Amino acid sequence: MELHGGNIHKLTRDTATAEWLDFSANINPLGLPESVSLALVEQLSCLTVYPDPEYVKLRQALADYCEQPISHIIQGNGATELIYLYFRVLKPRRVLIVAPTFAEYQRAATSAGSQVDYCVLDSELNFQLSVEQIALALAQHDYDVLVVCNPNNPTGGFIAQEQMQQLAELTLAHQCRMLVDEAFIEFVDDGHAPSIAELGLPHVFVVRALTKFFALPGIRLGFAINAEQELTQQINHEREPWSVNALAEVAAISALQDKAYMQASLHWLQQQREYLLTELHQLTGWHVYPSRVNFVLCRLPTGLTASNLRQRLLKQGIVIRDASNFYGLDQRYIRLAVKSQQDNQRLISALQLVLA
Repeated sequence: MELHGGNIHKLTRDTATAEWLDFSANINPLGLPESVSLALVEQLSCLTVYPDPEYVKLRQALADYCEQPISHIIQGNGATELIYLYFRVLKPRRVLIVAPTFAEYQRAATSAGSQVDYCVLDSELNFQLSVEQIALALAQHDYDVLVVCNPNNPTGGFIAQEQMQQLAELTLAHQCRMLVDEAFIEFVDDGHAPSIAELGLPHVFVVRALTKFFALPGIRLGFAINAEQELTQQINHEREPWSVNALAEVAAISALQDKAYMQASLHWLQQQREYLLTELHQLTGWHVYPSRVNFVLCRLPTGLTASNLRQRLLKQGIVIRDASNFYGLDQRYIRLAVKSQQDNQRLISALQLVLA
């Protein structure tokens, strides 16, 4: 099974189908911002010069976007690079991950020699985070890092700032760091959801990405917000030079200035998420989890597995995410991206046909 969604390349190689309707990858269906396309064409000459080793323009644009000091910004070749660098530098002995969640936290931690434990949230409570549950888990062992994805992938839940602050205080009391992944935070509350980075806590390392909201998965551009300067220096010393290419820098700076694209994206999400959730709730036996972002987690009725449903939809040219390989989920879970109105309607029609 694929570790992540969106591997259309393999499907195309393995089948005769050239075009797929991909609900497995959580990418903004508005596609690449036109402003980014124009900027890339106009600034192609950037390829003839090495990127600035300190990425001052890029980091300043990211700092302005997040209302953070530039000294708190670390650029990365996607958020994944920063997650791996974080663990490689810290080499934590024991890590606690709130699950179900993104698989790369575990891979990054174990690659750094860490022992990984999970705090699995309750599906019957819609995977809502419980500070009390995490407090009990932290009390059982001496953990060096707590990993929280907020908004969480694949559940779509978002933890309020008050609870996040409680977690930060709890980890500080246990002399434990926090890694918080906010890759999907732009989709929450019309783009105004508070980030834990606003608290400026030195033991909290926040990872962000431009991949999802700005539809730039191929450009590989992420960043971290970190108030502990010693850790920033260690990460910059550990990493390979020029890991962010010049075109990624151009694309990011342009995207962060495109307010019209941001507003159009949020308008699309508000309409289409409501439509998709409403239609999915009509499917007999399905449990549809509440979502604050651009994807939806579903538990299938007894007798239907994610693998079986995925194979049947592939015959109609539609790809969904079999979520059974997320730690804490089983073979009845799927994740669906929210896409355009036409695509969402095609998915619902296909599901109704298959289930009939």
